[in-house]
Amino acid sequence: MDPTTFHTLGPKQQSKLGRSIITGSLILIKPKPELHKLYSTKGDSNLKLLVTSRPTREIRHGLQPLEVPGSSFIHLRDDNEEEVGKISREIDIFIEARVRDIGNKLELTEIERNLLQEKLVSAQNRTYLWVSLTLNLVESDINLSLTTNGRTIAKITSGLPETVDEAYERILATSRDHETARLLLHIVVGAARPLTLEEMNLALQLGPENNHKSYRSIFIKPTERIRNDIRDLCGLFVIVVESKIYLIHQTAKEFLILQDNGSPEHNTRQAFKWKNSLRPKDSHQLLFDISFRHLFFEEFESDPLLERQDASEYVDRHILLDYSAKYWTTHLRKSEIDLDQATTNAILKLCDTTSKSCLTWFRVFWASTNTDFPGNFTTLMLASYFGFTTAVKSLLESDNNIDANAKDDKYRRSALSWAAGNGFDAIVTQLVKRFRWKGVRVPFKRRSNVNSRDIYKRTPLVYAVWNRHILVVKILLKAGARVDLADDIGGTPLSYAICSGHEDVAEELLKKSSEAGSKDSIGVELLHSAAAKGDEDAVKLLLEIGKVHPDELNKFRDTPILRATENGREGVVRLLVQNGADIETRGENDRTALLYAATKGHSKIVRLLLQSGADIEARYEYGEASLKFAVELNRLLRTREP
Repeated sequence: MDPTTFHTLGPKQQSKLGRSIITGSLILIKPKPELHKLYSTKGDSNLKLLVTSRPTREIRHGLQPLEVPGSSFIHLRDDNEEEVGKISREIDIFIEARVRDIGNKLELTEIERNLLQEKLVSAQNRTYLWVSLTLNLVESDINLSLTTNGRTIAKITSGLPETVDEAYERILATSRDHETARLLLHIVVGAARPLTLEEMNLALQLGPENNHKSYRSIFIKPTERIRNDIRDLCGLFVIVVESKIYLIHQTAKEFLILQDNGSPEHNTRQAFKWKNSLRPKDSHQLLFDISFRHLFFEEFESDPLLERQDASEYVDRHILLDYSAKYWTTHLRKSEIDLDQATTNAILKLCDTTSKSCLTWFRVFWASTNTDFPGNFTTLMLASYFGFTTAVKSLLESDNNIDANAKDDKYRRSALSWAAGNGFDAIVTQLVKRFRWKGVRVPFKRRSNVNSRDIYKRTPLVYAVWNRHILVVKILLKAGARVDLADDIGGTPLSYAICSGHEDVAEELLKKSSEAGSKDSIGVELLHSAAAKGDEDAVKLLLEIGKVHPDELNKFRDTPILRATENGREGVVRLLVQNGADIETRGENDRTALLYAATKGHSKIVRLLLQSGADIEARYEYGEASLKFAVELNRLLRTREP
């Protein structure tokens, strides 16, 4: 759990979380500088928090105990002599246990075990990681297993790695195929998520100088064979957990990668061949090439993912598709390669929305956004959405019949709207300027409508403001974007800019309008309107960026959760509850959210509120208990839900 997330939980949510945890259980907190917020939180809690971190300055300051009545803290730090001594003794116990295990496995004598243990214990600055790596190297040394004696052990232990980096170097030096090992490590280091054994098998076969065009030409290996091959390639440098491939430790990644504009570190003791040997850009280019070639497989055109077909079931039948579809564009951007015309044309082919293969990978990608798929997405929209500047430029210059103002069927958003929302200023510039066809200005051809409105009546400027894309905001304003066009809930680009608290964005819009209001009053009004209309995106934006409190009252003394409940907006109610809204608050007529949901027959919201701890015995001014409404709800639940 993120410490900031815990801090934002309301007292009731913290209390409920505490009651739900079995005595003795712990919550593991990810280390961040905001840890001081945990200590400054007052009040009783049943929670036990285990915080682990590296000893960075910000985190050390955050872990300094503050005066919090009724709280107790136990600090275990490794930056003072007493704690260092304790940790060293614990490591010695670990060494003793591991040497005993190795001794039993290799049938070492007591003298041989003592020799090995003494050598390890005498090492300076030893850590658990170093001991683990070193003993694994010792255990796998073929000389130890073939001719075990005191002299052999003495020889082996005389050359033990002194640092973790030396241990890493020695592990990779034993690889049976350095070229393939380097390819695999590029993939593991650069991947957006861990690949499975089956995915890695396919990815390696799609590496450089391979031209597979179908699953039929891929050699499908048994998973255990893939696991063994990986062990032969990289030894203990990578591990397999639940069929997914990981580096053995975070420091392994730090050992391998060479940061941009960096140069490999030089070691006076020995020359490293693997340290700082992988450039992130090269890793991303490799993964882009693999994913890109994969998405051209024949099966995605001959047996595509259809509109009403289950995407997850289709993905399960097509190895690596989940990864390729979701991340090929990410790797393209991070590789920072200059796109020539041939690559641009290939991207346009992959983004041709009239092809079945394009719709297949795009449906898989869109499933990860957890929103409804937008039909009638054009190639220009697709290229604009993902930020393919050269592809957009090529489309606009080569196709005189292109409709830059076309909209998708679901959200009614244009290519300009998608590009503005995702912050691609170069594409926005292309779309709002005068059209040229083969280098000649076309006066009768319309450029993109800068004030085009979607299904929620939002313009491209609204999405640029929401996501704080200041360059896009400036381009749109210069092109004539209006700051006063209201959407369905009454929000304008200007009002969103003001209540977001982003002064740089608001300043640009205020140059176009002298009308402004209070940030607080605008935010409250918009939140209530969005809650009543069920606009989850706007609610989330106002809560997270606008910093509007979820329990702000309107002029009728209602809160957003009451407005959302009364109108049956389950998604908004869930969002408000997650953000700490008080579910027991009462409106002008003294009813709670549960009473509203019960009387209106919103069974799903009732269930959500009850799961969130709503008081089923609550009464309002006329003395009626919500229990009678719950009885009615039992009937609703039986008849309306499976």
